[in-house]
Amino acid sequence: MSQESIKLASPELFERFRFMYGVLSRGDWDTYLAVLHDDVEVHQSSDILGTRGTFRGKQGALQAMAEIAESFSEIDWNPQRLYDLGEERYLMLAKPKVRGAGSGIEVETEVGHLAQLRDGKITRLDVYLGWNTALEAVGLSE
Repeated sequence: MSQESIKLASPELFERFRFMYGVLSRGDWDTYLAVLHDDVEVHQSSDILGTRGTFRGKQGALQAMAEIAESFSEIDWNPQRLYDLGEERYLMLAKPKVRGAGSGIEVETEVGHLAQLRDGKITRLDVYLGWNTALEAVGLSE
């Protein structure tokens, strides 16, 4: 896939995703679960400290968030760009600001989320540490 073959998602779609990231930042788990398909799979990068990798179903998605919460007392997901890859696949690049649960130190990092949707609900979410890693995963580079 070339850089020219993808496009930024529409502003309306970006706002829908940004709403979801706000829900995650606030810890509104009921609203988060509503955007997930019942058989959702979440695949965390092995680079992300303290996660076990693959989580299945809505309860698995909650477990993934719980594992992240063990390391960070606060997360502001701060979405930056959303690419429409076609066939209901979207790549969100975000710059979350996190506060260490034990240290209280605030850090900003880059993550990429590759979301596959079916009937408007997320069926698969691949999480990458670093924008370049996420872009390379879909055959792109920045």
